Amino acid sequence: PWIFVIDSGALEVPVPLDREATLRQAEKLLRQGKLDGAIAEFTRAIELRPDLAPAFANRAAAYVRQRDHQRAISDFDPAIELNPADAASLLARASIHATQGHARRSIADLDRAVKIDPQLSVAYFKRGNAHLDLGELDRALSDYDKAIELDPRDAVAYFNRSLAHERADAREELVDLG
Repeated sequence: PWIFVIDSGALEVPVPLDREATLRQAEKLLRQGKLDGAIAEFTRAIELRPDLAPAFANRAAAYVRQRDHQRAISDFDPAIELNPADAASLLARASIHATQGHARRSIADLDRAVKIDPQLSVAYFKRGNAHLDLGELDRALSDYDKAIELDPRDAVAYFNRSLAHERADAREELVDLG
């Protein structure tokens, strides 16, 4: 499982000390893997300041680690609404959509993520996976190519690209037989 902590120190709006302390404590607990405590502190931070996108995003990350994907989605939604340029939250929400079999939703989030950060190789990789799941092989291949261009050491992207090529070749053989 992955974890990310969005640094609340980069907030554009100054946070009063008690709110900042609550948020920092929650981030610390999340890094330590104390998920219930982190969730409680992020909840407290949100109650004190409901416009703190990092509190929603990091509480969502804690829910992901607990495998509570519905609550995670419920927190990623306001995190993204409050900070539409948060590629990490879009990427995380896209991953949840993908695991739930919602490839189109995943692709929509990944489209937004690559517009925000065109160098985000993992977004192209994950979008390639979603296209592969949908049988959109040309799009999958294009995304895997871009992921590999951005991160030539990503062995899994090479492997998945080969799978997409195999499926495309098999599809062509079926067309030729028909």
